[in-house]
Amino acid sequence: MPEILSVKMDESSCVSQVLEVMDDIRKKNGGFLAAVSPSCICSEEQILSAYEKAVRAFGSGRSRSRTAEGEFFRILAMEPQIGSAIDRCGISEVDSVLCFVCDGMDDIDGLLEELELQKTDFSPCSPEKLSEIGFDSMEELLEVMAFFDARIL
Repeated sequence: MPEILSVKMDESSCVSQVLEVMDDIRKKNGGFLAAVSPSCICSEEQILSAYEKAVRAFGSGRSRSRTAEGEFFRILAMEPQIGSAIDRCGISEVDSVLCFVCDGMDDIDGLLEELELQKTDFSPCSPEKLSEIGFDSMEELLEVMAFFDARIL
């Protein structure tokens, strides 16, 4: 299971620096590491569902992305295009709080220390946000995500 961390950026941190350090850590460790904008997350179950589906698709060769993280973003955003999915769910300069999803990372605390990020409580978006994105319940969102990309005849 992945670890889900919510972190707060300080004023001196910038998103491009975070992404650069993340790439270095991912290359060294070979694990899964994605930084997600909390504004697109409705629950931890949503993250876990997208993660499991992405890892399964990537491991079986059915992924549409070159990385498990890219597939994760595609499924989390329920967008067929990876670029659009990252635009929708990836971090941006306006985010002061980030959500890290990581698995197989030896030194995530080192990453946080290097980037001067502080752990904070995970707080998914409000029920109103869920409604804004077109869902009546978390169960409905998870069901749609489960069938996203399914080739059901």
